[in-house]
Amino acid sequence: MRITKFGHACVRVEKNGQAIVIDPGVMTTEPDVLAGVEAVLVTHEHFDHFDP
Repeated sequence: MRITKFGHACVRVEKNGQAIVIDPGVMTTEPDVLAGVEAVLVTHEHFDHFDP
């Protein structure tokens, strides 16, 4: 399992070739954080945790 923290509150969890991203908000500036993810988990809808 690989866990990577991005920006203020975003975390990407990868295991067995699959990935999920938790709380990708406007403070997550890395362009590829959502590449190839299976799911996105938003814990709450503040600007730093959610950006449609």
